Amino acid sequence: MSINLNKTNKKNLVIVRSGKDSLHSNWLNQPYCERLFDTIISFYDKDTYKEFKPIDGVNAILQTEGGKWDNIHHIISTSQMNKYNHIWFPDDDILIDGNAVNQMFEIANEYDLRVCQPALTPDSYFSFLELISVRSFKLRYTAFIEVMAPCIHIDVISEIYDLFIQSPSGFGLDMIWGRLKSSGMYNSAVLDCISMRHTRPVGSVLAKTLKQKGGSRKNDYNVVNNFINYKRVKKLNYAAVLHNDKLIKGKFRISLICAKSWYQDRQEFKGNRNFNTWILRIIKRHIIYGLRMDTLIRKK
Repeated sequence: MSINLNKTNKKNLVIVRSGKDSLHSNWLNQPYCERLFDTIISFYDKDTYKEFKPIDGVNAILQTEGGKWDNIHHIISTSQMNKYNHIWFPDDDILIDGNAVNQMFEIANEYDLRVCQPALTPDSYFSFLELISVRSFKLRYTAFIEVMAPCIHIDVISEIYDLFIQSPSGFGLDMIWGRLKSSGMYNSAVLDCISMRHTRPVGSVLAKTLKQKGGSRKNDYNVVNNFINYKRVKKLNYAAVLHNDKLIKGKFRISLICAKSWYQDRQEFKGNRNFNTWILRIIKRHIIYGLRMDTLIRKK
C-alpha cells in the first residue's frame, strides 16, 4: 500500500484509525482550501470503508488487522511524509472542529512544539486529570503527552516511528517522544487554548482489539526497553504561557493555578471522583519530584 500525497501543498497531516462511529467528519467541516492539513483515514471496519464518499484532501484506506500505532507505522513506512511539518494522530472518538485543528497546527509551528495535544474538556472521558484544560493558560510545557491525540513533528516521527510497530496501543510511546534528540525541554506542551472532547470510555475499543490478538498494554509498554537510560517520567508541568503570551515558570506555582481551574470546573467532570484528594496528590507530586527531561539514548 502506498498513498499518493504528491499533489498537495499542505504542511500538516492528520492520520486517524476509524470505525463506524468515527467523529472525523467534524474535523473536515471546512472546505479543503481552508484546512491547513491533509487527512488519511485508516478504516478498520469494512462496511464503513465501503460507505465512505470521496472528500477533497482525504485519502481513505482499509486496514482491518492490528491496532492504532502498528498500522500508522505501515502508513508512514510506505508513504512520503517528509513534506509535512506536523502529523496529528487522534483517536476516532475525539470531538473537535476543523478550525481548532488548524489552530493546533499554527500554535505547534509558532512555538516550535515537537509534541503537543489539545487539552481535554472537563466533560471528557479521561485517564489523567493533568490533561484537562486550564482556564488561565494558553499552553503548558509538560513531560507527558498522551497517545490519545498527539501532534508530533516529523523529526520526532523519523526518530522513533520504527518503534510504533512494537506498541499497537501506543502504551509506553507517551513516555518516550518528549525526551528525544529531536524534542526535549520547551518542545512538549498541552494546548489549553484549544479543547477537544473524548466521547467514549478510555480504551474501550483498544482493550477488546488487543485481547483478540493476544496482546496487552503491559506488553506494549516494553517499547521503553529500547532505551539505555529510560526511567518513567512523572506528569509534571514545569512552565506555562499565559493568554497574554507571558511565560511563567515553577512546578508548584503552575500546579496551584491548575488546581484552582479544575476545582472550579468540578461539576462538569464525569463520574464520582474525589477531586480534593486527586488535586492534592497532583500538587504534592509537583513539590516532591524533580523534572526528568534528560535525552533518551537508543540501544544499538
